[in-house]
Amino acid sequence: MSLLFLPSYAMTQKVQDRAPSGLSNKVRTREIQKALLEATRLLRENPRKAIDLLKRLNERFPDQPNVLVHLGHAYQAVDSVDSAMVMYRRCLVINHTSLEAAKSLGMLYFSQGENERGEGHFRRFLETSGHSLAAYKMVGTSMAELGYYDLALNVFREGRTRSDAHYRLTLHIADQEKAMGNYRAALTEYLNYVDRFPPSYATAKQRIIQLFISAEGAERSSDEWRALLEVAERRAIRSMKARREIKDILSSVYLNGGLLEKALEAALEADQPGQSDGRTLYLLADGLRNGYIEQSSREKRRYFDLCIRALEAYIERHPKTVQTQRAAYNRASLLADAAKGLVPGFEGERRQAVIQNAIDELDRVFRKYPGSEEASLAAVEKGDLLFEVQRKPREALAAYNEGLKRARATRGVFVEKIGRMYLILEEYDLARRHFAKFIRSSNEERREAGIYYTGVLLGFTGEYEMARDTLTSLAETNPASIYANDAIELAWLIEEGRQGDEKLLGRFIDALKAELANDTSAVAEHLERVIARGPAAKLHARALYKLGGVYAQMGDFERALDSFQSFLDLYPRHDLRPDVHRAVARVYEHGLGNVDLALKEYEHILAKFPKYLLLDEVRADINRLKPEENDGK
Repeated sequence: MSLLFLPSYAMTQKVQDRAPSGLSNKVRTREIQKALLEATRLLRENPRKAIDLLKRLNERFPDQPNVLVHLGHAYQAVDSVDSAMVMYRRCLVINHTSLEAAKSLGMLYFSQGENERGEGHFRRFLETSGHSLAAYKMVGTSMAELGYYDLALNVFREGRTRSDAHYRLTLHIADQEKAMGNYRAALTEYLNYVDRFPPSYATAKQRIIQLFISAEGAERSSDEWRALLEVAERRAIRSMKARREIKDILSSVYLNGGLLEKALEAALEADQPGQSDGRTLYLLADGLRNGYIEQSSREKRRYFDLCIRALEAYIERHPKTVQTQRAAYNRASLLADAAKGLVPGFEGERRQAVIQNAIDELDRVFRKYPGSEEASLAAVEKGDLLFEVQRKPREALAAYNEGLKRARATRGVFVEKIGRMYLILEEYDLARRHFAKFIRSSNEERREAGIYYTGVLLGFTGEYEMARDTLTSLAETNPASIYANDAIELAWLIEEGRQGDEKLLGRFIDALKAELANDTSAVAEHLERVIARGPAAKLHARALYKLGGVYAQMGDFERALDSFQSFLDLYPRHDLRPDVHRAVARVYEHGLGNVDLALKEYEHILAKFPKYLLLDEVRADINRLKPEENDGK
């Protein structure tokens, strides 16, 4: 039985004086390992018990090096330095190449202030171990851990000169140069390693990237960074064996430094036919795509163009790799962004051309890689473009239906989008049957979606009482549902509208239909007609609030603020007041870029509406706009 599972009293019994002579090496090793695991556990909880266990184990299996090392560690844990040294020395007598015992003993000498004795110990160990690579690594690393970087550097250099087989110590030499602030010397050594071991360059690559990051963050900043860059560029020109690998490294360095065009140029050079698997190009394209997502509109087009070029080069040069379908989808998705107007520089005929190009490319991905995740995503985006950009809901519905038939993933997305298309096209009988399938689903989220959209459908068809009850039931049954807030908001709208003129409620519902169809002009028109009935009319307050949001969405921030202000002037006690103040703050922050006025609104909500349900989000808004105060706390 494992020592880990013995009853506690068993651990206090004496271990036999000697192990039976008939024990096989395999059984002996297993028994020792089990005991050492238990000792390691005890060392964290009760070092003295660990020592007792290890002493008994040493009596049972005398002079086992790993037992002696563990005993040394245990003695160190209770500050019995002399006893620990005895164990480490005994271990080295039995096994003079024990790295762990040699390191622990040497470190103890230094910790006791016996530096000369420690250096002598490490020097003797290098000799007794036959100047092995492992011994040089251990001694040099120990010196570095103690903060003696010069000594560590000398050890690693000596080790490298001992044998050609020790050239891998070059990485350690470079690490020490970096730790000492000698960035150029460090880079030279890293590149020496790459030149010597091109297939293993990835290890050095990560270190080189970090070196450039450290140089950029140092006080020497851009001058040091550019000096390092010149070193790497010169080596790329001179290198005969590792030019491709150095170009790959430079591609990453250029990308991190914002030299995007140079990054692409280097990646294309590194991607040599027959020698590269395309990883350099693919990673660069991925980095450019991430940069594109994060950039402001001014820089977005630059990242977009270079990413498209990198993806096209990858697809052309590596048509059969695992990542090719992802690259093809990413390219099509970027074109879809341009089609939606998210990328500057695509207007007029260029916009129309990129819309059709995006649809064609998404369709190509869908058909070329059937059943893949990329095919499903492409079908969704194709349908979205047909609906949102080309205003062709029937064609979008066909795209979603075809996607659903072939999809192995994201089926729920297709099902929901198909239902929305039925509502937009006023195919209410099809919508009713479609949502009924949702409700029978074993998937909880899909079932809740079915209930919610059934409530919406009932509202659209004028069955207001049933719509209200369906939506209220969903919100009350599962308040944590992602549809709960929208359900209760629509239920309140219907209930309030039924108390007044139902024709006015119908007008508001028409606004919601137009909103679902992405027709903001029609939404604004319907809401303006509701508001024209005056403050006495039911739904007037909700129409003002919603219209302000529509104007903001259209970029008409002045009219948005006017609408919100009218609400605040007319309805001093309305439940939606904190929501309106937050909407005003968002117009100031995101629309007009006025952080001071935005902060004023957020802080007003915090002070005046302590019971507001979204108070935590408002605090997050304030912290986002006042990061320096948040950092100082």
